[in-house]
Amino acid sequence: MDSDYVFLKMSVDCLWLVLHVAKSLIQTSNSGVPTSKRLSIEDFLQLFSSCHITLLAILAGFYFLNSLHQQSFSLIRSESSERAKQRNNKMSSGIKRSDIQVGLKVSIVLKQDQRSGKLTDGIVKDILTKSPTHPHGIKVRLENGHVGRVKAIN
Repeated sequence: MDSDYVFLKMSVDCLWLVLHVAKSLIQTSNSGVPTSKRLSIEDFLQLFSSCHITLLAILAGFYFLNSLHQQSFSLIRSESSERAKQRNNKMSSGIKRSDIQVGLKVSIVLKQDQRSGKLTDGIVKDILTKSPTHPHGIKVRLENGHVGRVKAIN
């Protein structure tokens, strides 16, 4: 649903509530009261203007919250699109077996270098992972004999 529509509907609902409360107050205050002591039009207008100021404050609050919501939503949307780009980059960075071929220059992480993340460059001699994808990278053997998981295709 469009946020402007929701904001407008909330504004109309608040106005209806304020008018309903004002009407109830007048009816309650005028029931069983002699005519000379009933709520006058001036009193009603004064009451309504104070309710109107309250309504404006409420609407300003709703507007402020709505703008915060839209800003945070656009921020979340941009962060999620950034994560999707990173995921797509990872998919082309050695996670898919179909992206790797014998003779390709790659950067791998050796088993002993997994904690530090140190990369070793080389040319693929054998593809050791049999599955089509692997979340940590396809395991390969380089021409120099080193075995590790592909982290980047050079």
